[in-house]
Amino acid sequence: MFFWDIIAAMATAVLLTAIFEGGSHRGGLGDGALLFFFIIFLTAWAGGLWITPFGPAFFGIYWFPFLFFSLVTALLMAGLLESKALRTNAGTVAKEGTGLESVKVNVVFYWTLIFILVFWIIFGYLWL
Repeated sequence: MFFWDIIAAMATAVLLTAIFEGGSHRGGLGDGALLFFFIIFLTAWAGGLWITPFGPAFFGIYWFPFLFFSLVTALLMAGLLESKALRTNAGTVAKEGTGLESVKVNVVFYWTLIFILVFWIIFGYLWL
């Protein structure tokens, strides 16, 4: 079960990262593609682990929970990345400052999110 959960989460994360990388208005996610993939992978894994399986089974895996959580997370992250790109006006520095405070907040947010997702994955295997 552990192996197939990783395969399902990896497949959905690769698929959505490729879709969002190719379909971004800025020509791709750029440096954030690896972080985007990693967050989608962990979210799909945690969601697929904790949600009751539903939908048709394909190769013995119920893919809908993995797809649902990864798609919702990908849409939220893409919206956040896109709104940041629109605010900075195609790479120019915002007039408020250098944006260093924004970078620090994003780093704290992403590391907190990664920690919570890893915790829920480990807890899910111990609990379930």
